[in-house]
Amino acid sequence: MFAAYGNSDAFDAAVYGLPDMRTVEFLGNQLSQLQTMGVPASFIENTYGMYEQFNGSEAIARASALVNNHNFMLEDTLREIGNIYMAQTANIITQRYMMAHPETRALYLKDRLDGFSDTYINEHGNDIGEEHYDYRKVMSGVLQTVEDDEEISHRFKFYIDDLEEGDRPLSPVEKLDVVNTWDWMSLMLNSDNEFDPTDPTGGRL
Repeated sequence: MFAAYGNSDAFDAAVYGLPDMRTVEFLGNQLSQLQTMGVPASFIENTYGMYEQFNGSEAIARASALVNNHNFMLEDTLREIGNIYMAQTANIITQRYMMAHPETRALYLKDRLDGFSDTYINEHGNDIGEEHYDYRKVMSGVLQTVEDDEEISHRFKFYIDDLEEGDRPLSPVEKLDVVNTWDWMSLMLNSDNEFDPTDPTGGRL
């Protein structure tokens, strides 16, 4: 048992989550796109300013130190995947969102990769892409690049879904981690890589 001291802001930050520079970067990328869509600059500046202020506050610094000092790395923490070892040893919650990656899911539904067969439970049948609950959960409110008739455009899309029983919403940082993981998985699946990123035994595709 340990005791940590701080004001109520530090406690709230520790309990409800720590925004970091990836949060600010994520927001900045999203808001920079809004500038090209005619959104008033004052709104963008005020919104970005609030995130910078919160990220740099004493409460966040104290809570961050508390978390780092006591190594709060839980198995239900969603993590960004960037190499084959991390992929094949991913924890349960990370596996869930790896399996929401459309290319990976398509191969899984064709029995062309393992799909964390001993631990992953496919609760959404043959759903894939926008039809898949977990995909919509990740991509809701995230800027998407759309190619249509050789034209490239950008859009925000929001999916109005009720959370499934026992589920929770994803934070902006968690969504960014998943999207970055999906980018890595697309790279792996379209390269000369021979290893199955969803096989904990180190199997090959």
